[in-house]
Amino acid sequence: MPSGDRPGRLFDISATGARLSTQVPPSPGSAGILDWSLHEAFCKVTWSKPGMCGIVFDRPISAEVLQETIEKAPAGTRIISAAHANDAGEATQDTHGNPPPARLPC
Repeated sequence: MPSGDRPGRLFDISATGARLSTQVPPSPGSAGILDWSLHEAFCKVTWSKPGMCGIVFDRPISAEVLQETIEKAPAGTRIISAAHANDAGEATQDTHGNPPPARLPC
């Protein structure tokens, strides 16, 4: 993606795309490589808003990779669901007053 690496958190992954949380999301139309765990996939940003973006993979990821990714994901309530939100529904802080996590490996 333009301007180098962007650390973030991977959300809502499917065979054809994902939602990412990142401090400075790339603009729609940006192309890049999503790198997570031991996997990577070419992708394109389809939408972007402050702190988040949606991507579509150039080719669907395999069912095996998808299942492995889901199984390795932390179980339980996501921090964002327990966060305080602004009027737009965007997380502004967690229940301890901290900003939402922005630097987690995808």
